[in-house]
Amino acid sequence: MCLLMVSSPAFQPTRDQLLVACANNPDGFGWAVNTGKKIITGKSFNAEHSVKTFLDLLKKYPHAWGMFHARIATHGSVCIENTHPYKVGGRSDLVLAHNGVLGIELEKGETRSDSRVFAEDWLPELGVEVLDNEVEFEQLETLCSGSKLAILSIAPELKKPVYIINEYLGHWAESIWWSNHSYKVGTSIWSGSFWSLKDDDLIDKGETDYEVGDCRICGGWAIEDFSTVCDTCESCLYCGEWFGHCLCYLPDAQDREAVNYERFI
Repeated sequence: MCLLMVSSPAFQPTRDQLLVACANNPDGFGWAVNTGKKIITGKSFNAEHSVKTFLDLLKKYPHAWGMFHARIATHGSVCIENTHPYKVGGRSDLVLAHNGVLGIELEKGETRSDSRVFAEDWLPELGVEVLDNEVEFEQLETLCSGSKLAILSIAPELKKPVYIINEYLGHWAESIWWSNHSYKVGTSIWSGSFWSLKDDDLIDKGETDYEVGDCRICGGWAIEDFSTVCDTCESCLYCGEWFGHCLCYLPDAQDREAVNYERFI
């Protein structure tokens, strides 16, 4: 799943939002702050340290764009090198983070994640100028279909400080862009609590095993039986992703031990 966040200047997420994101996506945390003159980045496996450092930077640079990423590993080993964000082509003036699965066929023995390969090899080969070309940017979004990527830039050949690829797949809330809803209190890939159960709305008051509730993605009315997909928007009720991009079926995800939000507060 992963969680990718981009904050607009003068806006910042709350500590609790980021800690929930870390609890739901515990395989490494990274951040970047674009001050306009430099991009400050960091990575850690310590959620509390990561969140505090990032929020302190946003306070120090209130007019900066911010990026925060919490990872669930799908490709590549769990290590600090595979933790987002990545320098694009090794450049310190261009950094990228990703949420989703890219259609990159990794070579046998490759320990880098698909996201890292995209940042280090694919995008530099395509040429970063595609980010400012409307037609080529749309082609890039098609190439990354189903994925969401954010890029912070102070590159002299580019026009904007931030680019979000497939922005429509995420959502804006109070001038902060989120790639999915796994930052919300009460949501957890482990407990399935993207499902908001209405205890007093059991159909026929117990005459059926089906439970009724609101999907936290679309807010629609849905019925939970043996399925874990919302009947209305077809989002996974565990991670919030559209079922076609959901990774909850992975054996690795099923075998993980629960990560409690309380351990980070």
